[in-house]
Amino acid sequence: EDMDVHRVSEVGVFIICCVSFIFLLPCLAASRGDVGFTLVNFDGGCNIGKSVTAGLLSFREVYKCNDGTATVTDWDSKTCKSEGSHCDQCDGAGKGVLSFLVFALLGYLALFPMYAARYLGKNLRLVFGILYVCIAFSYFISWTVWVGGCHKFLQSQYGGKAHVILGPAWGLVFLSFCLSTFCGITEFMLLSVPREVTFPVPNKFSHVPNSETENLPTGSV
Repeated sequence: EDMDVHRVSEVGVFIICCVSFIFLLPCLAASRGDVGFTLVNFDGGCNIGKSVTAGLLSFREVYKCNDGTATVTDWDSKTCKSEGSHCDQCDGAGKGVLSFLVFALLGYLALFPMYAARYLGKNLRLVFGILYVCIAFSYFISWTVWVGGCHKFLQSQYGGKAHVILGPAWGLVFLSFCLSTFCGITEFMLLSVPREVTFPVPNKFSHVPNSETENLPTGSV
């Protein structure tokens, strides 16, 4: 039994697409600091020790002795801007990243109806490849803009006072970039593969003659 190379690849790419789409959802939720693009941890007592989760539009502060109560502050608020120039930098970077994440979301919303058309036999491989490249480009701009526009400023501001690391939301954006890039490359590579190309699938239930018994001449015991 032979299996269609294109059909197997299409199913695999669709699964990867769904995974990267799921990864996008918590990144959009990171706008309020629920999931951090950057994490800042201050060591110290009750009045100093705290953790800061930097989101795209706001950051969330939790002091060690505050029973887990979080304080959310917008990057563009007067309270934040009075503390340093990093608020302006993170405000601009966060809004830029959020815009490109919305572009990626629109790309997915265009992809999913096209999968229904592909199932009905429409040849849209070139369009799929272009859309995946656009999604990957949106992710690329997102994680690079955040690192250069906000994360580095937080490192320079608090590098000697706290531990500043990239957060899980940034990691999901980077991983989604890798997955969507892989999908786009796969779609473009299959453009040069004829639709009739298949590969054999071994059947473990197939009947294999026994050379010692079944190959004997007719009438042999």
